[in-house]
Amino acid sequence: MKIPLVSQVASKVSSFFRNSSTKKEAYNEIPRDRFRVITRHPWAVRKLVSVSLEQDQEGSHYHGILNTIANDCIGPCPIIIGQTQEYIVNIDIEQKWLKFCQLNEIGTAFRLLRRAAAKTGLGIGIPYKVTHAFADDVKLGLKVLSSERLNNPPIARLLEDNIYDGIKYDSNWNPEQIWLDTGEDYRVDDILFWWKKKDEALLRGIPECSPALCIFPSVQRYLTALVRSAEFKSCIPVVVKLDPHVWSKSDAIADGTPTGMWEMEPGQIPTLPPGTSLESIANSGTSAEDINAIDAMVGSAARCVNMPLNLAIGNSSKLNMAASQVDLGPWKNTVKIDREEFSVVIHRFFKMWLNMGYMTKGYFKDITNKYIEANDINYSIGNAQLFSHPDPNKVASSRLTDLISGANTLTRLYAEEGLNAKRELTREAELMGITYEELCKIILSARSSTSIQIIHNEEASSKSTADEA
Repeated sequence: MKIPLVSQVASKVSSFFRNSSTKKEAYNEIPRDRFRVITRHPWAVRKLVSVSLEQDQEGSHYHGILNTIANDCIGPCPIIIGQTQEYIVNIDIEQKWLKFCQLNEIGTAFRLLRRAAAKTGLGIGIPYKVTHAFADDVKLGLKVLSSERLNNPPIARLLEDNIYDGIKYDSNWNPEQIWLDTGEDYRVDDILFWWKKKDEALLRGIPECSPALCIFPSVQRYLTALVRSAEFKSCIPVVVKLDPHVWSKSDAIADGTPTGMWEMEPGQIPTLPPGTSLESIANSGTSAEDINAIDAMVGSAARCVNMPLNLAIGNSSKLNMAASQVDLGPWKNTVKIDREEFSVVIHRFFKMWLNMGYMTKGYFKDITNKYIEANDINYSIGNAQLFSHPDPNKVASSRLTDLISGANTLTRLYAEEGLNAKRELTREAELMGITYEELCKIILSARSSTSIQIIHNEEASSKSTADEA
């Protein structure tokens, strides 16, 4: 795979526009695959990144869409659910991870990393040593950068290696090393380096809302025009209207027609010449059509990330509960996929933390260190639940129905909350003064009368077997 030189692309584009009579005609003649082809070149990616950065600073809708992507994908902080054979090891890892994330602001770093990937196409996380006093015993932090900080090394390196836009690629075109504008360089294996893979032909990520970057400036201009219209209306501009029955007479005209202008103070009532009156200039102001136009533009722009309109504009007043749930369905699925794709970043950082905790004396329990040394730590990543019904009674009724029918399990329900089902139930059993097995029977018997009958049948069968023996 060979990328054309910047000079070759620039000469082709410039000659294309010179041969066209107008820019509009040239734009209409651009092939449909031009965007997909041009985004493979670093020169075009840089332009997309600059536009995205500008809209993030000036456009509230685009800024909010990026925030929603990061917040829904990460949530407060990814939760680690231990799944080793030893119960005490699971508790040790889960509690130490939660404390570590809170003290070292890891949840914030993950959200910034996901947001940087959506904004500039690349999210870069560089591990560093935390030095402040209130940090966790594991002094591991995460500094987040985006692709705007990438910079090519000296020209000698460019002639030797496959380096484009501050990224060196190996023979299979996988990222191998990066350079920053500060002169620092890092191997990709030593840092967190992630982008959303939305096209198989791209060597690196591009802003995830790239197809809609031409729409957001129009939204901003439209809103500016509406504000100016409202300001113009609030100024109450007036004109002096002349009565034709008075000012059409020759003797009145001889006295001179009123001309010029004056500024009126608030609450001022001017004294006007005979045959004149004040009238305001007609002003349309903001109408429902203007609001619908803005919603249509923002909704079209948000479609490139499968975000529904009510989330993109932050307004669900036009939707009832059923309609909003239908619109949120594709977004829920998108976030689930996004979390699965981003989990590779969390797994890599968790391994870094696990190794540093193992090397920190007294951080983990001895039995936990044995499992880490044997590379036998099993776990899963839990995320906070996206959306739920606002009525808690309906949520409880729905969960009960799913548990009775077997459509859902307690393990899944606790995992959605980022909790370990067995650990939580064991704690609950200890508070009640019963065993874990007895609590499971109580929970099972509470679901339906059929479950109670099954338990009674099992007890009667066990008793008869014991008597026969």
